[in-house]
Amino acid sequence: MTKVDSHHHLWPADVIGRQDWRPAEDEVLRRAFDVAEYHAALDAAALDGSILMQSVDAMDENQRLADYAAASERVLGWVGFADLPDPARALGDIGALVRMRGVPGGDKLVGLRCLVGSDPMSWTAEASGIAALQRAADEALVWDTVPITDAQTDAVAAVAQRLPHLRIVVDHLASPPMTDDAFGAWRDRLQRLAAHPNVAVKLSVGVAVLQRWERWDAAALRPYVQTAIELFGARRSMLASNWPVVLLRASHAQAWSGVLEALGDMDVQDRARVEGGTALDWYGVTRS
Repeated sequence: MTKVDSHHHLWPADVIGRQDWRPAEDEVLRRAFDVAEYHAALDAAALDGSILMQSVDAMDENQRLADYAAASERVLGWVGFADLPDPARALGDIGALVRMRGVPGGDKLVGLRCLVGSDPMSWTAEASGIAALQRAADEALVWDTVPITDAQTDAVAAVAQRLPHLRIVVDHLASPPMTDDAFGAWRDRLQRLAAHPNVAVKLSVGVAVLQRWERWDAAALRPYVQTAIELFGARRSMLASNWPVVLLRASHAQAWSGVLEALGDMDVQDRARVEGGTALDWYGVTRS
């Protein structure tokens, strides 16, 4: 059984000022995170490989990701950047990404994304936006995204319906609120996404949740993880660490074991899918 971390980052120190998602107080992240350190994290959690994710909304990020992938056989695939909301650039960015399959590490390109935060996603209903996502689907590229509002959720669901051959991965449990009074609304959003068979979900937490917590809270995570599995099933759910961002509140091993515990009792085959099989299948990467 191959065990895969479906979402982590690597970056050099010189991009820190260009990561717009970073919280104001993040001293623990204000340094480089490289392949050797991540291999140690994989070893500590007994994982075989991973999916590397972009962290900078810029085209030069893609060369960095390809270089990391070329340097590590344990990077099974990488998700690069394309400026999807910009109609004048989106198709060109995807074309440039696809051409990178000819450079060292570029053969591991498996997807694309851009950081949307709470911005409107009206571009997904425009002809240029659909054309870009259509090109992604044609090139077998997964679209990773984090819809956190009702409008964003509806936009992603509409794309899933319009482009059923486009594989979509919702990162970080769609940023759950982690409060009892908002649980129902979050579940409704997730259910609308799960209704589409070409949408999968990552069982991880993003920077917004980490900022709300004073410390790592595996117990608080459990109902969200189990709800996601209930809605998506094991074949569309995948474990992820979000390392090194998760270091704001936990080590890689602590976060990984916390999500594992949140899975609860599962069929052996379903657990194998969530721990690695789903990521391998969804991103179309080779089993090791």
